[in-house]
Amino acid sequence: MTAFNGDQTSPRALDYDMATPAGLKQPNFDSDAVQAIMRNAEDSADAQYLLALLRLYGIGAAQDASRAVYHLRLAAEAGLADAESALGVMLYHGIGAQPEMHTAARLFSALGVMLYHGIGAQPEIQTAARLFRSAAAKGHAEALWLVGRCYYEGRGAAQNYTEAAAWFDRLWEECTAGAAGRGSAKGQFYLGVLNEYGYGVPKDTKRAIAWHLRAARQGLPESDYHLGLMHAFGRGFTRDLAAAATHFQQAAARGHGPSMLYLGKMCLYGQGFPADYDLALVWFEKAAATDDPTIAQEATNARDELKHLLKGAHRANVAAAARYDYGPPKPMAKAKAQEEEL
Repeated sequence: MTAFNGDQTSPRALDYDMATPAGLKQPNFDSDAVQAIMRNAEDSADAQYLLALLRLYGIGAAQDASRAVYHLRLAAEAGLADAESALGVMLYHGIGAQPEMHTAARLFSALGVMLYHGIGAQPEIQTAARLFRSAAAKGHAEALWLVGRCYYEGRGAAQNYTEAAAWFDRLWEECTAGAAGRGSAKGQFYLGVLNEYGYGVPKDTKRAIAWHLRAARQGLPESDYHLGLMHAFGRGFTRDLAAAATHFQQAAARGHGPSMLYLGKMCLYGQGFPADYDLALVWFEKAAATDDPTIAQEATNARDELKHLLKGAHRANVAAAARYDYGPPKPMAKAKAQEEEL
């Protein structure tokens, strides 16, 4: 790629813009760039992507939309976001392949997630939100919760809990109406949170519990965590620390850092478990190792403080044992004779 001049061979050469025909713009490659693309066609996802453009527009090679789709698939499988977007556009419009609406929607959704989180690029929240809406309009279930999440978090859209709830409800209706019938665990989780705290909907702990249970049964650790908190603090349940611990353990088994932190606290203070400082330290270490930004510093501080206290206690025990006079050691035969006399 170093042989290319300027930015005309950038992965951004194929712009995603549904306002243009098929969402695709013809690139402008000079002859040297075309030859360089041909030579490097098998070397990288970028090269596959650029070769797809040549095939699509017949630049330096015979025009062949189906071959363009082939090369875009290779680049998209390698994780190139622009190739995912371009392939989504082509599949959506049936260019070079039969229309594949669900696959197109999935690709739009995947690219939106990458731009939302800034994976492989600077975060583009507005673009991500637009891609989510585009995918949702094409019937992609996960995109429905992604749009709802934009409204819930106020990123890519003005924060609006009522609007978020509407998108999550729509997700639930579409999923349960389909063959799967299970719904999106993420959508169920967000509905649980909205009902739990009364965001955009009337506060209803019973509905919150029902949504969290559905998501937890599908293996979503965040809902197990919330159920643990509700048991621990008596929200919607009679306070039950043992039940809380069970939910935290289930979430922790799936790598959920906040649940690990709570398990450490419960072991430390003997809540829901007999007090066990060594086990508390294990949980604090596990929580710190997850690098979850919401709890990393607290878990690290708890781990370090408990380590310091345990080392201090160990030193005190060693010092106390050294001060105790057990007397000189007795020969084994003499000790055995003394025991027999008793």
